[in-house]
Amino acid sequence: MNEMTFREAGRETEQREPADTARIIQAMSKIYTSAYYIDLKTGLFTELSSLDVVKAEIGTEGDAQDRLNYFCRNMMVPAFTQEMLEFTNLTTLEERLGDGRIISRQYLSTVELGPEQGGEPYWTQCSFIECDRDSAGHLRHVLFTTQTIHDAKIKELEARRKEREANQE
Repeated sequence: MNEMTFREAGRETEQREPADTARIIQAMSKIYTSAYYIDLKTGLFTELSSLDVVKAEIGTEGDAQDRLNYFCRNMMVPAFTQEMLEFTNLTTLEERLGDGRIISRQYLSTVELGPEQGGEPYWTQCSFIECDRDSAGHLRHVLFTTQTIHDAKIKELEARRKEREANQE
């Protein structure tokens, strides 16, 4: 390949990257109800996608720990608040993640999804997903995501209940 072809290829890649990024975020938003990119060095977050009701509460950028604390105190059933405050503590995240790439917790969300939800809390899973590490191996960036898992969780709880009942007979 000659020099001109490399330059042209570079320009094509630069032009294509925003569209590719938009497609990736769009695909993620079909799975996750919200996704945030967190820079652990600066402590700042950027929203990648979220529901309008969540965006109104959390915002689109700012202090990640502050907004995670708000999330835990205001957007879930209070019985989960303390556990989730510990889970979302960014100062202990690297240690808890260890060599893994993802850690997750489930909780009952109180965010209003719409009339079909009926205003009842619903099961949600949030995760921290490793994006990259620095040259010393320290966690640098993560994604924080939330995902509705209500139907699957209700089926799981029902199966456990039936199993317990069968074992008692």
